[in-house]
Amino acid sequence: MSAGGAAERYARAIFELAAEAGQLDRTSQEISEFASSFSELPQLRRALENPVLEEAQRETLLRHIARRAELSPLTINSLLVLLRRRRLGQLPAIARRLRSMSDERNGVCRAKIISASSLPETYFAQLKQGLERALGKRVIVEHEEDPELLGGIVARIGDRTIDGSIQGRLDELRRKLTATG
Repeated sequence: MSAGGAAERYARAIFELAAEAGQLDRTSQEISEFASSFSELPQLRRALENPVLEEAQRETLLRHIARRAELSPLTINSLLVLLRRRRLGQLPAIARRLRSMSDERNGVCRAKIISASSLPETYFAQLKQGLERALGKRVIVEHEEDPELLGGIVARIGDRTIDGSIQGRLDELRRKLTATG
């Protein structure tokens, strides 16, 4: 079973269980947050994937962490299945796919806006309204600052990228000039 295929199947199973239980948003959020912790904390990852520890010890550790994080029973059980089947390494991919399916069901689109520096909230409010009109969906705008960007913004919406940065415009100008001459 390919890693991508397995992540898709586990995400689909969690999605269906959470949707049936009326806990899709919560489960998706909790899985996403746990996946972030799992990716960002190597000691957590090593402990939960440690083959020297017996499965019961790893399960106890996972249950303890989950209770401290106040995760729902559905999320805890999903994580335990992944632990038992040695699929925690795929948790980031599972979380991304689960969030994508949840967003699709809820008619939500995520837009990541990258700028060189902070921008006023009014800018994001106007951008969000424009995107919602254009896409016909509710848009969640996430902002990231990249000081290496000379100016302007880069917007990523799904698999589309709109490069409105100064560097992007300079690159486009360079392509046009070298193509004609």
